[in-house]
Amino acid sequence: MDLPSTTSSPSGLSALARRRHENRERTAERLTAVIDTGLLPTKLHEMAVCYLAKAHRDLGRTAYSRTGMQHVADGGGRLAHLARLAGDFPTALTAAENLGWEGRHHRVEGDVRWVHGDIADAAQAFGAARREGEEHGKRGEAAMPQATRAFILAFTCSRAPAVAGSRQPVPAPPR
Repeated sequence: MDLPSTTSSPSGLSALARRRHENRERTAERLTAVIDTGLLPTKLHEMAVCYLAKAHRDLGRTAYSRTGMQHVADGGGRLAHLARLAGDFPTALTAAENLGWEGRHHRVEGDVRWVHGDIADAAQAFGAARREGEEHGKRGEAAMPQATRAFILAFTCSRAPAVAGSRQPVPAPPR
């Protein structure tokens, strides 16, 4: 079945943007209703507040977004993510180190280092995240940082190792 293209015209892009805005609006309404019940455990409450703040950000409600993010940061939750978004590199790294396995500390450290251009240390952190995922039997948690590691190593040179830990270079593509 052929589906009509909604992105081939300015009106199609407008429709997509409108739909995204409506989705964010609906998400914000639902999250607000859930948060207002007061029935969520602390960690889930923080997560809901964080996602509500992101929805407010996407809707252009900067003051609401900032208030929600600050609430989460004040409670100690998602501090690495929030510090990274604010450009506070030292705080983001310190918070990432304290996350432990459950908080995916190596992957978060890799994310922070990668966006700050520290490619070698980001690759090392993603490699550690992959190994930790394997140790815990979590294939997805092993695959995701490995894929990110391969992606960022592709920026270092055309002969980056194909597999983590491999000393065999990838052959240069034919010209």
